[in-house]
Amino acid sequence: MDFSKHLFRCSSLGHLMTDAQGKTNMERYNDAVAKLQELINNEPAKYNQDGKTPSKIHEKWIERCAKQGILVGELQDIRFEVELSETAKVHLSDIHTQLTTGRRTDITNKYIEKGLLVEEDGITVYSRNKKKFFKKNETHLKNLFIMGTPDIFEGASIHEATSVPDIKCSWDLYTFRRTLVKKINPMYWWQLHGYMWLTGAKNAPLAYCLINTPEPLIQAAEKSMWYKLGCPSDDDANFIDACKELRKSMVYDDLALNERLLEYVIERDETLYNQIEGKVIAGRKYLQWLDDELTKKQAA
Repeated sequence: MDFSKHLFRCSSLGHLMTDAQGKTNMERYNDAVAKLQELINNEPAKYNQDGKTPSKIHEKWIERCAKQGILVGELQDIRFEVELSETAKVHLSDIHTQLTTGRRTDITNKYIEKGLLVEEDGITVYSRNKKKFFKKNETHLKNLFIMGTPDIFEGASIHEATSVPDIKCSWDLYTFRRTLVKKINPMYWWQLHGYMWLTGAKNAPLAYCLINTPEPLIQAAEKSMWYKLGCPSDDDANFIDACKELRKSMVYDDLALNERLLEYVIERDETLYNQIEGKVIAGRKYLQWLDDELTKKQAA
């Protein structure tokens, strides 16, 4: 397969953009150049005290300078190459597996399930808070490096968007309120920068919405609790009280509309797009390397 034009999803950019541990190639190159210059500046005497016999120390100094010069040359060739983190490499391995086998490894859980079920409700809560009608965007966008489908947008069209709000529906009131004290999830942060790159938008509000948990999920939670309590009868007082508390923790009709939205605006940063390009190019090369290595192993 040819991975030279592979487009990365905005939703997965956070994996690709993680920093590799240790120094970058450029930092290692700069360190090597500085060490070589330090060696040159501290040249020992060429001869021993008699002024005639070549100094062994000077000879070793020449050898050290030569070795350091070779290292500088090697690092100079790769100093601009972008390095990938272990997190990025694992993610790229998963991408390669999916592309070459057609099998997905999507992990689903109650949090993801709720988010999918209440997506439209989240857009409604956002619209009502903003007193502006937003319709779910269905247009898929791409450029030479990335692709994605923003949730909603402001502007004449998705291609001329001024803002691309992204709706995240929290699992419960606690996870919703924790966004006040936690740093923005790097996965969301990079995802929204990707959307701004694709649309030209100047900002991307990250909008957390508190939406009632769908009834099937509430019933599933009640059933799970029923098992944990030892399968009590339907009229068991403790079980009935527990179900009331459970439902209260999953339904928020008593909260005002403005209490069900927390928004964090991420501003466009032009300097990030070169970084994304570099990581995408490195990711494509790694995908090709994985493909070549797998072919070799399977042929052995």
